[in-house]
Amino acid sequence: MQNQNQNQPPVIVIKFVPAGVEMVLAGLNKLPREQVDALFQEIAAQYQYQIQELMKQAEEKSKALGEAEKAKATGPAKKVSTAKKAVKK
Repeated sequence: MQNQNQNQPPVIVIKFVPAGVEMVLAGLNKLPREQVDALFQEIAAQYQYQIQELMKQAEEKSKALGEAEKAKATGPAKKVSTAKKAVKK
């Protein structure tokens, strides 16, 4: 198992803003496809996946904020007492 990991290159994590990823993909697209296709495909797939995840997170956050605002607008539920008040005579 350890020998198998030694044969694989290390994974390097680099953070980019979306415009930076698009610039890298544009640059790779100008190089000979047979040399960069695997790298281009890997970056493009990871980029699309992460953008979709960010969109899901933003949608969930927006939905949660909307529900919180809706709950705030309606106020806390008031308890309605069904017990009859005794009237002193």
